[in-house]
Amino acid sequence: MVAMPLRRTRPHAGRAAFRRWRWGIIGVVAAATGYWFVAAPVLGLGVDARALARDLAALRSGARAKNWPRLVRELSRASSELQATRSKMNRIEYFGVIPGLRGPYDSLRHLSLAANEAAVALNAVLPTLGRIAPVFGFHSAAGMTPIAMTGRQKVQTVVRALPTIVPALTRVYPLLAAANRQLSQVDPAQLGVLGPQVVGEVRRIKAVSNTVIQNLPGIRREVPVIEHVLGIPTRKRYLLFFQNSGELRPAGGFMTAYAYLSLKGGTFGKINAHDIYAMPNSRYHPPAPRLFADAFGIDQSYLRDANTSPDIPLTVANIQRFYAAMRNAPAVQGMIFIDSWFVDRLIADVGGINLPAPYDLRITPGNANFDMEYLSEKAGFSGAQRKAFLGLMLRELVNRAWQARGQQLAKLVKTLRQSLNQKLITLYFNNPQAERLAGYYDWAGTIPARIPRHGNYLQVVDENLGGHKDNYFIHEAIRTTVVPKRSGRAVAATTITWTNPALADGGWLVAPYKAFIRVYAPMGSRYLGMHGENAFLTPGVNNRVEHKTWFGGHIAIPTVRESLRQPPVSHQLTVSYALPAGVNLHTWLIQKQPGVLSQAESLHIGRVSYALTLTRDTLLHIRGIRRGKIKVSRQNWH
Repeated sequence: MVAMPLRRTRPHAGRAAFRRWRWGIIGVVAAATGYWFVAAPVLGLGVDARALARDLAALRSGARAKNWPRLVRELSRASSELQATRSKMNRIEYFGVIPGLRGPYDSLRHLSLAANEAAVALNAVLPTLGRIAPVFGFHSAAGMTPIAMTGRQKVQTVVRALPTIVPALTRVYPLLAAANRQLSQVDPAQLGVLGPQVVGEVRRIKAVSNTVIQNLPGIRREVPVIEHVLGIPTRKRYLLFFQNSGELRPAGGFMTAYAYLSLKGGTFGKINAHDIYAMPNSRYHPPAPRLFADAFGIDQSYLRDANTSPDIPLTVANIQRFYAAMRNAPAVQGMIFIDSWFVDRLIADVGGINLPAPYDLRITPGNANFDMEYLSEKAGFSGAQRKAFLGLMLRELVNRAWQARGQQLAKLVKTLRQSLNQKLITLYFNNPQAERLAGYYDWAGTIPARIPRHGNYLQVVDENLGGHKDNYFIHEAIRTTVVPKRSGRAVAATTITWTNPALADGGWLVAPYKAFIRVYAPMGSRYLGMHGENAFLTPGVNNRVEHKTWFGGHIAIPTVRESLRQPPVSHQLTVSYALPAGVNLHTWLIQKQPGVLSQAESLHIGRVSYALTLTRDTLLHIRGIRRGKIKVSRQNWH
């Protein structure tokens, strides 16, 4: 048998073709993969970044144009584009493990997730917020002119919307909180690829988001309390006291007038002010304190002199003893103390007010306090006319304030907020939740029992005993020197200097100044000495209701400046005391007396000094006392 030669098999044609084209095929696959997973997402992200910048610009434009529908529409568009961006981010997820790309990728991913959460939340809540959009000047259709709402209209709009706004905010809060958590992990410095405009916007958004998340839970808790205060759903009545700050008393000034404020559904009822001497008599007449007995020659106390403590709740408790003993006195749900400096500011904000016959007077900010005193004491009107002008002036002022629009309304809101912060208005509510809320914002005029970090405390309180209006003119400067002790109690000395530049006017507004002065210090401080007092020395009172120890002395400045050639009259009172052991001199709470515009304060602790103008209660954190290089961080109390 003949052996057949082996035949060599020819390679498969497909394999040969693959060998010839394999590098080309691999290149195409690699290029397609690179395009799909790298180039396309990266280029797409660049396009998205430009689109996002356009969306942000459109949102800002809609806000400037006060066009609410446009704002909602642009937000919806941005939300759709953010969804597309999120899918592109998923395709380059492996960037997160590549050195040099990890930081930008992580920040972009967190930003994308945050934007999606926030967009969903805002799209859900904006229709509800649209109900109050007109309050901020937005209009509801393109081409429309924003409506300049009055103060009354704005308050009514917000009050009507409150029952729907709070549930809407509650529903979206988890989404906003999730967005804020994602934003907290975004490093704007890693987002340079998006351009400086977007990076700057991200920084601003992070700050706004933190503020919203920090405050929104409080708002959700506070709104029901605010509704209660505003008379929702039942009417509330408050007793208003108008205090004349020219005649200082511990809670702000002599109570010259009173009124009732009725609130139902956020709407104010008619306000009529009455002279305090027209208030119905109370059956409660305790003996007058020796202070008033000596100064005014009276043997009984009256409600008009009951604001005897700078702690407003304590003053209210004293007033309520008189008020509860009045016949047919209407029930009230709280008290509001308004000082004349606030009324003066309101008159300035509305541009002055006109009083008709028989007064025929225009009251302007430059002469308001003088004219009010003149009408009540020197104009020669009958008792009924003197009492009536207060109510007439207040009604005119309230009407002008309610009708304010635009910039004037903004000024009024700012004045109200500043006056609350500066204790030219103080609030007291019978409702414990409302009272706690007022205390949280430092609008309740309370003296706290405890100071943070067991810190030091200071408040100086004037009580004008002359019955004149000297405090419109007198300047007060307070200097406190503390000598720290490594063992035992630190020793403090507080010096108050009064300077009166006013000219004598025959004893009408200005007279030789007589006052009772209290220096409040931490509970348990020990009296060491007093210089500059004239009489009625009170070496130290541990007042556990006011939570402090105070030292009191009577001063009398015997002269008044007779001409401009004479220097202003001045006087000093110094109180020395030992602070309780363990008081932390690195933390100070300094409270301003209600009704005082400002007090010049200076602290001298060992070798270091610090000066400030006190316009509101202030908490100081002081470093460097022993090194002699002081650093002070200052914050508003609460």
